[in-house]
Amino acid sequence: MANNAELREQFRIALSYREKAQKLQQESARAWSAGKVDNTSYEKLSRFYADHTRLAEKDLAHWREEAAARHDQLRSVHNQLARDYQRVRQEEEIRRIAPERAAQERARLEREITWHRTAMTELQQMAAAKTSETVGGHLDLPIEAYRGEPGAPPSARRKGWRWTWEAVVLALALALVGFAVILALPLFTDSDWSLWGRSPAVLECAFTLDPAQGKSLQVDCRNVGDRPIELYLPWPDALPPDIEPGDRSVGGFELQLREEGHDAFDTYPVPSEWWLYNGRPLNSGEPVVVEPLLTVRLLLDVTMVKSIGQGIEALRLTAKRGDGEVFDTYETAFAAPQPARPAAPIAAPPVATPPVPPAPGVPGRPEMTSPAPETAPETSVPAETVPPAAPEEPPAPRVFAQVSFLGSVGGKAALSIRLDAEDRPRRTMVELGDDIGGGWLVDEIERDVEQVIVLVHPSSGRTVRVAQGTGQVALTEPGE
Repeated sequence: MANNAELREQFRIALSYREKAQKLQQESARAWSAGKVDNTSYEKLSRFYADHTRLAEKDLAHWREEAAARHDQLRSVHNQLARDYQRVRQEEEIRRIAPERAAQERARLEREITWHRTAMTELQQMAAAKTSETVGGHLDLPIEAYRGEPGAPPSARRKGWRWTWEAVVLALALALVGFAVILALPLFTDSDWSLWGRSPAVLECAFTLDPAQGKSLQVDCRNVGDRPIELYLPWPDALPPDIEPGDRSVGGFELQLREEGHDAFDTYPVPSEWWLYNGRPLNSGEPVVVEPLLTVRLLLDVTMVKSIGQGIEALRLTAKRGDGEVFDTYETAFAAPQPARPAAPIAAPPVATPPVPPAPGVPGRPEMTSPAPETAPETSVPAETVPPAAPEEPPAPRVFAQVSFLGSVGGKAALSIRLDAEDRPRRTMVELGDDIGGGWLVDEIERDVEQVIVLVHPSSGRTVRVAQGTGQVALTEPGE
């Protein structure tokens, strides 16, 4: 910590300077009280040491401001290292990097975080120092030597400054150097100001809702500014607590929903996993970095948004920056579900009754002309044919859960599962052979043009294919 050691020495000199001036002023006061110096000499000495005390206080204020500025710089780097440490842990958990490499990276980050934390503590102690003993001990020098130049008590007549050609040339050179520094300052700092109008991150967004089924909303974000921006989804709930909300290098999308019968939209902090980037769901607090002049594509699972409640009527997405700047707003209304029309019952055809044959006459006897009786004898009519009873329909299998495939990471798949008895879905990572409940097992994870997870029910031999982005698929439990 060479910089801190140099700054500590400056604090030691400034504090020793103030202590020396105060001590000499007290000694001159005691000498005047003892009658060793007259009033005129005492007044000159008193003003002389008072001037040195003010100069020492001015030096201390300067070095305290320097310590505060360095502390802010170290804290910014420390916060970035802490975010990198969390990112490495998350990537290790989802197996995006090897455990050995993750361990090396975490060890390096831990050393740097410890170094910056110690340096910040030292800067705080220096700025709070009241005596030279706390920063290395008193440095006893002639009072004129503390500021690096010899001096003497001011006389009654001071010489004025006279401009020379050397001074004029030096002043012009310093002015030119200062102007060049001002022009180049935005190139080496995070400042957004410059003479040619350097701008912060600005997003241009294009929204595309799936025209076929409306199950996903595609958002293309292009950064037309001069600086990168980190997007946290959803905004602002996914923003890490160590990042200030007013930072112009961060932003995100705020999701608002309007319920049926209401005019106003309300913000809903939906899970980060409902947003997909590069074919996988986002982790909570994971940023999506949009570099200048580049475009990223995000997907919002609209099916999961609709599952929040039956009365959701419309959706609004607002692209914002940390300082409150609104880039774009998108609204869409959800069509109300149409009630299913009951099917008309199918009437069974009437059963045809076979005709009754006439009874044969007696030979040699004329045929009776009297009308036949209304009902024939019971023995002459065949038995009526009764149709067989329709077989009883087996009960419909019970729906076990609604499953949707969010994406795959490494050898695992991210599923959203909502059980029949639950109101909200839950997220889980599964791999081949895992039992997701109800007797259903993960049989295969396909990663071709379309990502598909295959679920199998061994006891019944049933197989279900769930494609990514197709919404929820019902899984049933076969009847006994």
